Amino acid sequence: METKFRAQVFGFFDILREGWKIYRLGLTNFVLIAVLVYLPQFILTYFFPSGYSLDSPVTSAASIRASAYSWLFMGINLFQIVAVAYLVEHIVQGQTTSLVATLRYALSRFPAIVLIAILLSVVVIFGGLLLIIPGLIIGIYLAFTLSIVALRKNGFRAFQYSISLVKGQWWRVFRIFFSITFISVAFTFLLNRLVATSAVYIGFGAHILNLIGFLVAIIFQICQVVFFLNQDYVKHPIETVLIHPEQGIVLQTVEPLLD
Repeated sequence: METKFRAQVFGFFDILREGWKIYRLGLTNFVLIAVLVYLPQFILTYFFPSGYSLDSPVTSAASIRASAYSWLFMGINLFQIVAVAYLVEHIVQGQTTSLVATLRYALSRFPAIVLIAILLSVVVIFGGLLLIIPGLIIGIYLAFTLSIVALRKNGFRAFQYSISLVKGQWWRVFRIFFSITFISVAFTFLLNRLVATSAVYIGFGAHILNLIGFLVAIIFQICQVVFFLNQDYVKHPIETVLIHPEQGIVLQTVEPLLD
């Protein structure tokens, strides 16, 4: 699978096909990750039900829950990004790994990705304050930043790394990211509407629907990692050493087959 990633520049449908293939190959681990990241939300909902109230005149249950949800969702989403990215690259490279090793790796990268995610948000928001267009341009140039932090351990250099991958193909990266994001947001919106309208009737079944939403969201995360890996592998081909009996050692690189 890695050879294909290095030898061909993927289009949108290539990314979807490869993402679905990887999802099926690592289904067990991806499902377990979805369950693990959903548990904190379920627990918080259990301890802060809709009818819960506090006697404090300063705070309210609603504000506490909203604040907790915001930080919780940011944390588990970033943790999931690292875990999913780690699994995807192992599958692409034909390597096996355990869920324990994946979670341990995600924990090791968690502080770095939180810091970079905050800086990334500040940069994009600052660009958006200038005008919407500059914010969008900056956002696309930095679209691979979190995947880079998760897999390449580049720290602050991840910003420049992402820019180098996008440079010269901004519109192509925009189209693919927009398409993946649009489908993901549309599905999430429809699922949330279904949960909101049916929660009264299905009770605990609403949590099952939310968990399904997490599983589907992972598919789109996989597609984003597939996009990054393909760009990264094509931009950084591997040198192979060929030994010729008469001419000596000849270096040859794997060249991408452009669409």
